[in-house]
Amino acid sequence: MSDSNLNGFKIPGWNVSIGDNLKKAIRNVDIADKESKQHQIDTALEILSCSNPKHEARNFKRTGLVVGKVQSGKTTSFALLSAAAADNGYKLIIHLLGTTNTLMDSNLRDVK
Repeated sequence: MSDSNLNGFKIPGWNVSIGDNLKKAIRNVDIADKESKQHQIDTALEILSCSNPKHEARNFKRTGLVVGKVQSGKTTSFALLSAAAADNGYKLIIHLLGTTNTLMDSNLRDVK
């Protein structure tokens, strides 16, 4: 993960770790351009670093929303983010994969 924090919401003292799930997801990302691929990885890790850490007090809640333009890499981003979350101890990850069966099926295939 790069040292820059573009959004300013990173939680001090929480360093997201990269484990086997994320390494596998990175291998499966079909992006030829190395800079673009690294940007996707960095973005997913940055999003996770802005979320409630698993160890954070239960009474403290942070809500976030990530949006993207059409064909901007959202599916790749949430696949990487989910893998990183699993590596960092999250037990439940919910994906809202689309509003049509075709879109949902396509996104589900990509995430699996």
